Amino acid sequence: MRRSGVPVRDQVFIGYNRKADQAFVRELANWLRTADFKVWLDEEQIRPSANFELEITDALRESKHAVFVVSEAWLAGELSFLTP
Repeated sequence: MRRSGVPVRDQVFIGYNRKADQAFVRELANWLRTADFKVWLDEEQIRPSANFELEITDALRESKHAVFVVSEAWLAGELSFLTP
């Protein structure tokens, strides 16, 4: 992942609830890749020891597109790191 703050051409950030939506998101990511998009998916990009909030913030900044899977579980989740 680049840390320049410049969007990666055709990179898609996918936001979702990992516990409830992981299977669907994996299928979505595979579909986007077949359409030649670069997919940023937390389970593939964030190391266990990394600062989760910083990694998500950087990924959003560096992505040209974002897809949010808005499910009941996602709405009920903690999203405080997305607010200033």
